[in-house]
Amino acid sequence: MLPLGGRRSALDGKARAKLTEALARRPRDYAVNRERWTIGAVGQLIQREFGLSFSRVYVRQLIIDLGFGDRLRTINLSSVPGKPPKLEAEGFAWLLAVLKQSPRVCGIDAERWTNARLRLAVEARYGVRYSHSHMWKIISEHGLSSLVSRGRKSPTDRANAATVGSAIELRCELRYHPALSLDEE
Repeated sequence: MLPLGGRRSALDGKARAKLTEALARRPRDYAVNRERWTIGAVGQLIQREFGLSFSRVYVRQLIIDLGFGDRLRTINLSSVPGKPPKLEAEGFAWLLAVLKQSPRVCGIDAERWTNARLRLAVEARYGVRYSHSHMWKIISEHGLSSLVSRGRKSPTDRANAATVGSAIELRCELRYHPALSLDEE
């Protein structure tokens, strides 16, 4: 048998038959706490049952070769790069309003917003963690990049990094209000 790109399979016929049987059943029957099979769950099953570890690409191709590609869990589009972010409309309204204020409204002792400070504030308020590049993309798309400093962290910022997160949790309570129009300066 030469599936998977012409190479000999690392799983023998018995192992493939056992994996086929597992994929035909529910993941919960194999102590996998999921409704549908995922590539990661199948990889863990292979590791547990056969003591072999394969790349996600190999496991995916193996699942497809065994005829169970349709059993894989579909990906939530909100977690795919380039798709809409996790903040809802109220979250964006808050973000746009808070950018017009000093970082002090969120308990951050600074004059200007930086990408890192803004990400901390968003995470503290909404539990959404953005990468540096994604946050920059969000503020750039809304024409707000001029309100965010691109400077490096000051020694004070680095010294206070551990305490900033807890301060934000306590004080970042600025709520969006229609009176805080985005057109006002």
